[in-house]
Amino acid sequence: MSRRRCLLVLLGLCIVFTVTTLVIMREGLVERQSTGLRVDTTSPSKGYLLTLTYAGQQIAGLRGLLSQRCWASSHKLPAYLVEPFVRKSHLIHSVDVWRDRDAGISVKRLSDYYRIEYGYYNRSEVTQIVSWERFLVEAPRKLILVYVHDIQVKNCPFFKPEGCVYKRNSNPIEYQHNCTNTGDSEEAIMYLKQYNFDVVQTLCLVCVSTAVSTNKTLYSQLYSKYHPRSVTVIFNQWKFHVQSELTCQDVPPWCSTDLSISTRNLQFSSELQLHADNYIKSVIKNNKFVAVMLRLEWYLIMLQHSHNITNCLHNIAALYKEQIPQWHEAFVTTDIGKFGSVTLNDTLAKFGKQIGEMNYITEQIETILGRTFQSIWQFEDVDGLREKIGNDVGYIAALQGTIASRSSCLYLLGGGHFQKMVLEVYLNTHHSAATHCVKLICMPNNFNRMFSKMISQAPMYV
Repeated sequence: MSRRRCLLVLLGLCIVFTVTTLVIMREGLVERQSTGLRVDTTSPSKGYLLTLTYAGQQIAGLRGLLSQRCWASSHKLPAYLVEPFVRKSHLIHSVDVWRDRDAGISVKRLSDYYRIEYGYYNRSEVTQIVSWERFLVEAPRKLILVYVHDIQVKNCPFFKPEGCVYKRNSNPIEYQHNCTNTGDSEEAIMYLKQYNFDVVQTLCLVCVSTAVSTNKTLYSQLYSKYHPRSVTVIFNQWKFHVQSELTCQDVPPWCSTDLSISTRNLQFSSELQLHADNYIKSVIKNNKFVAVMLRLEWYLIMLQHSHNITNCLHNIAALYKEQIPQWHEAFVTTDIGKFGSVTLNDTLAKFGKQIGEMNYITEQIETILGRTFQSIWQFEDVDGLREKIGNDVGYIAALQGTIASRSSCLYLLGGGHFQKMVLEVYLNTHHSAATHCVKLICMPNNFNRMFSKMISQAPMYV
């Protein structure tokens, strides 16, 4: 009897131990005493891709992210992309941003700007974008660190190892890059070590272009030693080259044939749309208005003079007067001044022309457009709005773009991919030629052709 009781007790202990073990294995979570973060310790179902910098300002960086997503999707890569944060119009991950998040300081993320899982991007075959917080919990702790050196050699359709020699026009060009001179990447690795991440492989790649979206060599180099599910890959940068002549092969339908990654199915975030509604109600106080978007970078940097801008403003006035004016208020947004382009303002400062040039242009805008419309509005403080949106110029630019996309008639001067995005959203709202009104003024030929084609195909944007 005693022996039977002992066997029953042992059997009971075995059952308890087995159930407990199964629960722990299923949850796969352990507590980190130092941070309280619950880290997934099970075998990861997918790998991760984390990029520290998407080169260029907001839309260039966004197109870089989409090209990376295109590459991952076309290879059916079993991995997630980590959603970047946005600071001063740049899509980034950095130790400064991560520490601000740790300290409870609000930092905007990409989904605060755009609905990144909208339309085509929400399909099952498209690589998912997940949050930084999910990355910290679930990502494989083995890191492959990739240093990408942007050589900008035209039509360079491949990656080369460190110290390569690339022959162009029979003249060898030697690329010398020191992968130990890493700065931000080293800081990032040191930060991630507190979450048990550890570098298991380092790769140095040079000659990056849009080929990153089609090049199978990149895939084979990244995963030569480890399965994609078992590692996290960190890129120091990812750059999308707009002018590439390379073509895209075997890619999802939202990636266009010339790898000019489509933003057509993107929408501004619900948060931005709400702020735009409040601005229109509080300031413009009329849903029927003209939006004038002035992209002056071309004239101030490439041509290095501003009298052309005055002529262009007169062209706006002439076009408006040719119409039978139905709208008398205008919302005006520019890429100079307090809420303008960081890159443009920095470049103007280098030329020593920032203050005088901007003051002159601002006066011309106010004078010429002030005579043209009954009222003109430029972005200004609205009671309580700045407390909600903060001071980040990139977010304010996106808000101004959202407001412009709500206009009855859209005047675009200068071109650029941010204007292209706003036009796409505008055409999604104004579904037919009978309801849209778009005027193109003083625009480089490439954007003039691009925008004109978009307008002629407006029903496609529904």
